[in-house]
Amino acid sequence: MQRGVIAPYHRLGRARPGWWRPLLEISVAVVVFCVLQLLWVCCFLFGPLSGIEPRDLLAGFSTDPAVNLFTFGAIALGVPSTLVAARVAGKPRGVLWSVAGRFRMKLLGEAFALIALPVVVLYLVMFVVNGAPLVTNTAFWQHLAIVVALVPLQCLAEELFFRGTLPQAMGMWERPAWVAYLVPLPIFVLGHPYNIAGLVSVGIFAALASLLTHRTGGLEAAFITHTTMNISVYCSELADGPSLLATSLAMYTGVAILLVLHSETAILPPRIADITIRSLPYPTGDLLRPLGITLLGPENIVLNNFAWRGD
Repeated sequence: MQRGVIAPYHRLGRARPGWWRPLLEISVAVVVFCVLQLLWVCCFLFGPLSGIEPRDLLAGFSTDPAVNLFTFGAIALGVPSTLVAARVAGKPRGVLWSVAGRFRMKLLGEAFALIALPVVVLYLVMFVVNGAPLVTNTAFWQHLAIVVALVPLQCLAEELFFRGTLPQAMGMWERPAWVAYLVPLPIFVLGHPYNIAGLVSVGIFAALASLLTHRTGGLEAAFITHTTMNISVYCSELADGPSLLATSLAMYTGVAILLVLHSETAILPPRIADITIRSLPYPTGDLLRPLGITLLGPENIVLNNFAWRGD
């Protein structure tokens, strides 16, 4: 990781200038999402699982597996919506994932080990102490299959839009990171039909997910945190397990450790094409000292103080 800010995650959209691009991207994402929602609703109104009403989209966890399939699947459609919108708006490939232009599996594994694995261990310890719940109900296994298959996609869709598309849109217009991540936060919170305590909890999560995204330079850690939280909540509805307080403490301890490990903001490394020379070489030939060649990176940031490698 390099030190200093050249292009943090929320500013990656500036690779293709144009104040109108964020408006285009958000509009396309919303339109595509609405079209996919209409098709998804039609599948349930006229398909083999008819009987599900559109209002069940906001029902939360239900005792009916078909309702959960409808709800989680509907939100998961945000994944193709945001990716299509990014391409239409002309974003460079992969910038929605991270500053590396891809989904970083190493960071994903690090986040899983620190955030998700402790929660898994809590469940295993409780099952060893109290005995695993004996469940023979077919609906339980249907619920579990739907949660495991669709909750990660649901969480990924929300992270792509609320920690990806919207902050990068704000980053096109405003430089400060706190502005880029703060503006989408209340929209995310109000999208959850909870009571005041629930909304406060969602707000805390959204703030931490935004901080993780900014520090690590991508969505991997926030995605793991979101998925861990949602699966813990839904599994607690299926069977007795650790308390939500215990799982939250384990999860947020991992988040805190990850933030300490990534105390410097991850940035997009400069490419040769991004670098220009502002001054002539110093006569002694000492090219990379302040008295020698002045190198400028994106947005005219002086790069002389960076530690350069031979490659």
